[in-house]
Amino acid sequence: MLCPLRQASLRAAFARQSYQQQHHHHHHHQARLVLTLAADRLAAATAPLPSAHHHHLANAPAPLRPTSAPGSPLRAMASASSGGGAAAAAPKPPRALVHDKPGEPLDALELRNLPLLRECGPGEIQLRFLQSPINPSDVNTVQGKYPIQPQLPGAVPGHEGVAEVVAVGSEVSRLSPGDWVVPLAPAQGTWRSAGTFAAADWHRVPRDIGLEAAATLVINPPTALAMLENFVELQPGDTVAQNGATSAVGEAVIQIARAKGLRTVNLVRNRPDLAATVSRLKALGADLVTTEERLKDDLKASGLPAPLLGLNCVGGSAAQAVTRILQDGGTLVTYGGMSMQPVTASTAAMIFKDISFRGFWLTGRWSKAQGPAGRAAAMDRIVDMYRAGALQPPAVRTFALGRWREAFAALAAPHRGHKVALAPSAEEEEDEGRG
Repeated sequence: MLCPLRQASLRAAFARQSYQQQHHHHHHHQARLVLTLAADRLAAATAPLPSAHHHHLANAPAPLRPTSAPGSPLRAMASASSGGGAAAAAPKPPRALVHDKPGEPLDALELRNLPLLRECGPGEIQLRFLQSPINPSDVNTVQGKYPIQPQLPGAVPGHEGVAEVVAVGSEVSRLSPGDWVVPLAPAQGTWRSAGTFAAADWHRVPRDIGLEAAATLVINPPTALAMLENFVELQPGDTVAQNGATSAVGEAVIQIARAKGLRTVNLVRNRPDLAATVSRLKALGADLVTTEERLKDDLKASGLPAPLLGLNCVGGSAAQAVTRILQDGGTLVTYGGMSMQPVTASTAAMIFKDISFRGFWLTGRWSKAQGPAGRAAAMDRIVDMYRAGALQPPAVRTFALGRWREAFAALAAPHRGHKVALAPSAEEEEDEGRG
């Protein structure tokens, strides 16, 4: 409530403005200014006095530059606290998928509200997460099988994703509100709607590459690029063979190899839509797409030279199939084991063909060897490929956090042909919407 003197003062201000509008048309702009000032006074007078509790909820640190981007948490808070005297609505707490102990994701994960965002420190940034993929390494982390393990209880999974900068600390100069960023360090916990992080652990990416390209930038394309460059000195015209060709890494291998002038032999599983799969991979630049059963005959008919490099993400018989077609002195690089079957190195392959068997771990050895600068440089190269049209992002199906169980069901579907991601900052009503 306003005191009587304050109410009288404001009524007088509005009366003066009205008089000026009616009798001084030639001072039209001055009248508009008086109206604005009077309205500002009214809004200030009718707003509730901030208590310590309201100050904590607002979470609007003084040294920060709040974003003006629509939909950002700080903008939503500002909108809720305005309204010409209406009571300020409390901001929604961030939400996240959290696990307290290792286990299968459907059993171990819970959707929880997190504490309200704390104020950024000088070197920190506040982020709103737009899209966060679910990768095999994420599932293994929740299961407790991945070498990089979070601190339990209360861990938020997620190694990859794209977020919008909402606010920055006073010492952050290379990032600004509205920028898109991706993690430079693993295990940042991207399956959340918002959070406060060290600015040094995030890398800016341009918006013009699109949401799907940005969200999937950190793991799959750098894996493909590094495997094509770090194990064998390949020259244009050389051949690379791989299984798991329909995976996001496999599709990136096809496209990056094409840009380098390399040929690719791509193994896929028998499936009902095999013809469509072959056509799709060839449109990306694949030279040969075939199955284990037809590999030997189809490779001979293609006229392609025997591969120098083989890439394996499946294991078992699929790994053996790639090994058998490598030329003498070739190298098989294993970066995954989706079949849960071991890689068997035959005596003949090692003795008579001198095949080398290597492993690649992006978030471990490669990341440590590259350091933040090297990881950022690799991602910048991938961004350049997107901008040049040499690389297309994978198809991505997204689910709001409230539909996370549906997301994991989609992840388990055979031959799904797309990545699965969470849209952590999607509005509540989208939880019942489409995936």
